Amino acid sequence: MRSPTWISPAVSQDVKQSLEESEIGEKVEKAKDPLSASQHHFTKQEIERFQQDPEYHIQFRKRIENSMNNSTDVFVVGTEMHTAARKMMQAEMEKRLGPGNEELKKRLIPTWAPGTALRNPPHV
Repeated sequence: MRSPTWISPAVSQDVKQSLEESEIGEKVEKAKDPLSASQHHFTKQEIERFQQDPEYHIQFRKRIENSMNNSTDVFVVGTEMHTAARKMMQAEMEKRLGPGNEELKKRLIPTWAPGTALRNPPHV
């Protein structure tokens, strides 16, 4: 990247967990390490389950789609979801860059709102 860019967390992280919870009937412990909540790589067993259980697969896909459809306010400047997402992404980027890297943070973390095409829009 030649300019700052937002780095967002993996989307729909909660979908797989909610399917597992509904399947076993109890709450599944979420990972404590935020880096473990990154992109999910399906195991051989999970892929086989999708192939052998079409209903499970379609429910998984529908929940991801629903999760994405319910998140559109992330891109509407001024909404609660947008404000919270920006704060969360900025805090996560600052945390990953670590203390003492203020110049790097200024160069890598955008000053404009996530999902906007304008840099430094006047209303943000």
